[in-house]
Amino acid sequence: MKYCIDLCRDHKIKGLIPNTFLLNNVLHAWSQSDDPNSGESAEALLLDMEKQFDEEGKFEMKPNTKTYVSVLVAWGRSKSPEKAKRAKIILDRMDTVSVAESRNKMKNENVCKTVPCYNFVINAAAFTDETIPIDQRMEAFDVATATLEELLQSNKLKPDSNSFALYIKACGKLALPSHIVQPAMEKAFNTCKQLGLDSEYVLNQLHYARKIIQEQNEAITTLKFD
Repeated sequence: MKYCIDLCRDHKIKGLIPNTFLLNNVLHAWSQSDDPNSGESAEALLLDMEKQFDEEGKFEMKPNTKTYVSVLVAWGRSKSPEKAKRAKIILDRMDTVSVAESRNKMKNENVCKTVPCYNFVINAAAFTDETIPIDQRMEAFDVATATLEELLQSNKLKPDSNSFALYIKACGKLALPSHIVQPAMEKAFNTCKQLGLDSEYVLNQLHYARKIIQEQNEAITTLKFD
């Protein structure tokens, strides 16, 4: 919202009224930004849009699926160690706003989860910084696992090959103990094969993840004997 006000002031634009179309373009810019706080900034704008729609009845500020997708992508590009968890919260909000109607919240039929929405959350987990403390990396892995499982259990949506490829990527990139990630990775790949989704992209990520896990195991063995 501040962006629109500043735009009007700096360029002396009269009659520029913030609306979903305009702010979705701002959110898209955040989703493509390398700003380390892109996730926080995008989410703050989303929450302001939700508030104006829910509490003030401003239908011109009504978020839609594109609004939430841009925030998910922004969190994926964020440098925050909590990016996966925060992206999952946004994904869950899409359910809340699309089905719930209460005294202070209006139902938003313009919001609908899609398979890419789930994939964006798994992607955020896969690109969580592998140098952060292990408990935060474990949290990202748990988010990826829960997100893939939720998609597998969905009555409306089914995972695609990207869902499995990104999950397998997360298993390799998060640098977690092999006894945790390897069984999960192999289980996901077996499910992927059963569904006929084992694409070249999936196989490449599996090869990469197995290589990373093997190198980690060899490094641990070397340390034990040094």
